[in-house]
Amino acid sequence: MQSDVLGHWLIKSKVSYSKGIEMGLDRVRQVRDNMRLVPKCPIVLVGGTNGKGSVCAILESIYSESGYSVGTYTSPHIHRFNERVKISRQEVSDEQLIDSFERIGNSTKGILLTYFEYATLAAIDCFSKVDLDVILLEVGLGGRLDAVNAFDGDCSVITSLGVDHKEFLGSTLDEIAIEKAGIFRKHRPVVCGQENPPLALEKAAKDKEVNLNLMGRDFGFKVENNRQWQFWIKNKQKISLPWPSLKGDVQLNNAAVSLAVLDALKSVVPVDLGSIRKGLVSVVLEGRFQVLPTKPQIILDVCHNPHASQSLSMNLSQMPKVKKTVAIFGILSNKDAIGVIEAIKLNIDYWIITPLRTEKNMSPIDLRLAFSQCGISDNKLRAASSINDSFEIVRDLTSDSDRILVFGSFFLVADTMNFIKGF
Repeated sequence: MQSDVLGHWLIKSKVSYSKGIEMGLDRVRQVRDNMRLVPKCPIVLVGGTNGKGSVCAILESIYSESGYSVGTYTSPHIHRFNERVKISRQEVSDEQLIDSFERIGNSTKGILLTYFEYATLAAIDCFSKVDLDVILLEVGLGGRLDAVNAFDGDCSVITSLGVDHKEFLGSTLDEIAIEKAGIFRKHRPVVCGQENPPLALEKAAKDKEVNLNLMGRDFGFKVENNRQWQFWIKNKQKISLPWPSLKGDVQLNNAAVSLAVLDALKSVVPVDLGSIRKGLVSVVLEGRFQVLPTKPQIILDVCHNPHASQSLSMNLSQMPKVKKTVAIFGILSNKDAIGVIEAIKLNIDYWIITPLRTEKNMSPIDLRLAFSQCGISDNKLRAASSINDSFEIVRDLTSDSDRILVFGSFFLVADTMNFIKGF
């Protein structure tokens, strides 16, 4: 539970800027300067369409195992706001956040900030009060105009590139790449986890004179067996490593990106091989292909765009066969529901349409239309009134040998976790 005072500030931050999402850096930079927020340790800016949270978690784990003090800022949260801001793998307290929100409130001088701008400044303010060795900042939306871009990264990361948030970032990969390349800093390293990225990304790197490290060209990975994988980086010895504790083959890509970041910053934050091994096997991240030891088996995934849905589908294909997979599915109205459904439909036998506890929820009518356009008939669909109702329906549809997949939104995964804990 969060304190009433922190709750007050979170509500205030949500209503401060009534337009909701408003891209731009002028507001956050002005308040940043009023607060004199200038981090004194190396910063890693982590952007991309999918995989940002995993890369932050892997880096946090490895740096922590190396004995470094790490500040990590990610979004969104699953259970409570404090998850977004961690110091040395521990969520900051309500009192720390309240103090930072009050400092922000006293520094706005009439400037109205968005919720994400409040959150970003609060995170950096919390970090500024302790002696940190490295800060990891996850980009919330795009890059060029995202609030975290008010702070300079010593290394920038583009985990992957896919179409999402078209209303803000554009509808083509070139347009999206340009927006995400906004986090590049002149003469500072960039790590990109996508092989053969759009030419616009490479052009942006050349224009900004950055050292662009590309997956498959400058670094990469190779699967050795189900216990080991091999990381390689140009002109250096290959190393064999244990699989990361995060499930799914896509996590090898995220792990390789993380190791390329470690290499890029080794002169200022050196890491030994033993810490890398320990960090990989101890990393934890809720809601990313999270397999629960239940009967029937439950898999939770916050995947909410076509690119992530493709990865989720691949992960399901590589799991042991089951008689039936039932999906509990809900998605926001501004997402590409058709693209998400289309990418994974061959691995789903039955769907339960479940509302999200937000006004941005995609309506059952619109979802049914999306399913119809994907060639999925009504007899494969059931509509639920809540997550509790969804699991009542699931009980009628599954046996212990089946599989339940919950995906489409952070809201849905959070509600499922709360339901399971209270069951």
